[in-house]
Amino acid sequence: MPADKERRSMVEHGRRYADGGVPTTSAAPRRSADLVTSRSRRYRFVTLQDLGAFRPTVERENPFVQKKTIAVIATGTVLTLGLGTVGINEAMAKTVTVSLDGTPTQFRTYAGTVGQALSAKGITLSDHDVVAPSADAALTEGEQISVQYARPVTVTIDGQARTIWTTATSVEQVLAMLQLTDGNALVSTSRSSAIGRDGLSFSVETPKHVEIDVDDKSLQVVSTTRTIDDLLKEQQISLGDGDKVDPGMTTVLTDGLKVTITRAPKPAPQPVATPKPAPKPAAAPAPAPAPKPTATTSTKSSTSSSTSSSSSTSSTVWDKIAQCESGGNWSINTGNGYYGGLQFNLTTWRAYGGSGLPSDASKAEQIAIATKVQAAQGWGAWPVCSAKAGV
Repeated sequence: MPADKERRSMVEHGRRYADGGVPTTSAAPRRSADLVTSRSRRYRFVTLQDLGAFRPTVERENPFVQKKTIAVIATGTVLTLGLGTVGINEAMAKTVTVSLDGTPTQFRTYAGTVGQALSAKGITLSDHDVVAPSADAALTEGEQISVQYARPVTVTIDGQARTIWTTATSVEQVLAMLQLTDGNALVSTSRSSAIGRDGLSFSVETPKHVEIDVDDKSLQVVSTTRTIDDLLKEQQISLGDGDKVDPGMTTVLTDGLKVTITRAPKPAPQPVATPKPAPKPAAAPAPAPAPKPTATTSTKSSTSSSTSSSSSTSSTVWDKIAQCESGGNWSINTGNGYYGGLQFNLTTWRAYGGSGLPSDASKAEQIAIATKVQAAQGWGAWPVCSAKAGV
């Protein structure tokens, strides 16, 4: 069989198998030599390019299903990565507590340092604020951060003003920091006043021990006034024409200051001519004398009346002053440095012989000490209330 004919026959035979058919039996019988040749050629034919008729059919996937599958896989991958990222980020967050002037606030942050954590929380610091740990310290889980805001405070002490930056939150804390702890100091505002972040201004007059030499007497006084002029007004010491004060009236008081007042000499009185007395008329006959009471009865009555009148007057004045100073409470102790019905400070109380606290002493003892103070200083020791009492 010629080679081209054999090739066509094998192609036809292969197509029939591919179409599900069977080869026909009407083909002419082949010789042995032809079979050998045909088999050889068939083998060559099947294994070379002519075998194209026998290519198996490959089932293709639906492109829509393929794309949908890819999309689902991609979405799952993104979700997995997202959840993993959230988990990692959450693990990196830290719980931090910040105390702002003593008020704690807790939050979570991814910051790496104390300063970054405060900045993330919107907390702005100035150069004077105090932060612990420091702003550049590494942040750890459960960190406790303390922030104390600094405030500008202007304090005028005995006329000298100074401005300081402090983390103190009350006037009392500032006074303690400046070692102004004397309860007799005169402060222009309440010691318990709070100091906000905008700051505060106030003045302090410290008590000074001053000696006043006047009218042949030496007065030892404690005063929180500013100048000698203020001191003399407080002590109700008046000056006449020509009187001299050393040092001058505008001198600022200092502790231990001595003030000397020299009175101007008074002019000598001019002699007054005494007219001659007119002659006396004749005296009328004297009436018979009335019987005199016994000396003992008269003396007792006079003494009793005088003592009663003096005691009543003195007690009434001190009661009026006590009513003005303390509401009439002789045992009052408010903690402001003044005690008892007449509001003694401890320095004056002890200087005139008092012991313990004035508020613990009896009314009679308080009046006795007050009488000594009044004798030495005058009613100026109670300038407002003595005036109200009418003395």
